[in-house]
Amino acid sequence: MFSQIQLYEFRLARFSLTDGIFGTCFFLLTGLHAIHVIVGTILLSRCYKRIHDKKTTGEDHFFIESSIWY
Repeated sequence: MFSQIQLYEFRLARFSLTDGIFGTCFFLLTGLHAIHVIVGTILLSRCYKRIHDKKTTGEDHFFIESSIWY
């Protein structure tokens, strides 16, 4: 849902990357945040699948722990 709202906001913006420092910072920071959210969502969905398929044990939890730290 965040990614859809972000794309909608990008389309409505009255400025672009070439409009100076504000446009550049806006698109750079919100774009990096969007990538971070998308990767985090993918990692957490993989964790859910591993737990659901019972592929995680008390000793084998590195993937889940690293996803949480991300």
